[in-house]
Formats: sequence, C-alpha cells, structure tokens
Amino acid sequence: MLITFDDGYENNYLHAWPILKELGAKGNIFVVYNTIGKVNLWHNPASEPWVNMATLAQLKEMQDSGVMEYGSHTMNHPHLSALKLEDAVWEMAESKRQLEAAFGGEMCAFAYPYGDGAYIPAIREKALECGYLFDFSFRQGKTPWPWDRKASTLDRLFVRGGDNNWDLALHLSRGASRL
Repeated sequence: MLITFDDGYENNYLHAWPILKELGAKGNIFVVYNTIGKVNLWHNPASEPWVNMATLAQLKEMQDSGVMEYGSHTMNHPHLSALKLEDAVWEMAESKRQLEAAFGGEMCAFAYPYGDGAYIPAIREKALECGYLFDFSFRQGKTPWPWDRKASTLDRLFVRGGDNNWDLALHLSRGASRL
C-alpha cells in the first residue's frame, strides 16, 4: 500500500509526516512546484481559503527522514485538458525537471491535478513520454496488481478526515467506504 498526498501542503509536514514516522509507514507527496513555500494559488480566495504549502526545507527534511518521497503534480496545478497540448506537456515535463533538481533524484510518479487528463489519451501519452513510470488518477478505487501500465492509470482510495476505522476497512476491502 502506498499512502499519497496531493499538492504539498504544510499540513503534510505538521501532521501527516509525524504520524507516518510513528507508524513506520512511508508516503508520497505529489508536489506542485511553483507553490513550494507559498500558498495553494490555484484556489480562488473568494470561495476557498488559501492554505500554506510546505517549504523546500520542510520537504527536504521529510525526504531525508526516509519517510516521504515525491512525485510531480505539475508546475501550477492547472486543468490539463483546458491547456494547449504543448502547454500541458510543459507543465508535466518542467515540473519533473525542477523537482528532480530540487530533490536530487528521479521523479518517477505523476498525479494529474483534479484527475484532469488522466483519461484523455493524448495527455496521458505525453505524461508517459515525459518519463513518468507511474501515473495516478483521481478515480476512487483499487487498481488490480499487477498493473497494466498501458491500459490505465493507477486509481486511489480517498480517505477523508471524517472517515473512521470502519470506513478504512471498507476502502481496503472494497475500494470505497460508502457503497
């Protein structure tokens, strides 16, 4: 099981990382490169509050602990299908390049912002051409293993703040907590 977090919020550092360390678990954060140390700029502050993002120092501290690894979540968190294909490619490729330089290692995983583009063949093809070995959707569910990389993205289970142990058991056994 892989525990993933999208965006790179500061609360990953403040809350999730200490819990993962305590449990001896590992996680992966899909980072939006241009918001490191800033706020979630893709949100409209008139309707959703901005939330602090982790700083580069916080992200590196988590990486150095061996608990967290990173993947790409683009440069700016756009809806990829709303962009020209070459701009979507830039978002994916440049994020990979910048994150690899910042963290000193390969970014082999990519998560589509909003899940947008994961099921558009041209965008998914370009994500894989950028060099990502794993691409994660925003679709609720369990991906059969072994995974057929050519056929589909990796689905994920969404555990929300209000979920309890029963919900977690349903997620793990059925792929959803509330059927």
